Amino acid sequence: MQKFSLDVQALQKADLYVSFQMQGMDMGPNRYRLLWNGKQWHADVMLPACVRGRHDWLLRLETGDRVYDIPFVSQ
Repeated sequence: MQKFSLDVQALQKADLYVSFQMQGMDMGPNRYRLLWNGKQWHADVMLPACVRGRHDWLLRLETGDRVYDIPFVSQ
């Protein structure tokens, strides 16, 4: 498992959710609600380790009426 903090700066006050996927591989449910801390949106996230050693993820940010898919690589 890989633990890290995720911070998002956004003006909207609607709920924000983030989920993580790997293309072609089921990594289980990885959906988190971000909480407003007075300055930014925050979540403590834990991702499973891929048994094949892959680190390429797709972060999906849900902002109420919009969805953003952001590719990233974990360490």
